[in-house]
Amino acid sequence: LLSKYLSRYTYDPAYSGVSKAAARATSTERLNELSKSKRKHQVIPYDKPFPPVISKAVLNYEITERINELARPKKPDR
Repeated sequence: LLSKYLSRYTYDPAYSGVSKAAARATSTERLNELSKSKRKHQVIPYDKPFPPVISKAVLNYEITERINELARPKKPDR
């Protein structure tokens, strides 16, 4: 059982890195239940379509100088 004394960074095909207890472990019913992905709720529509109409106000919006100023990244203080 030379693999016990080898460094974990050297290659040893006989050593898998998994303890014997972990290799023998079995999952419980609760763990299997938790490992499954959640189902979508039936009442809430998840695949909502985009709004059919975009208002004219949104299409004709012009940016103000203040909004433009806030959108610029800060300059580093040097």
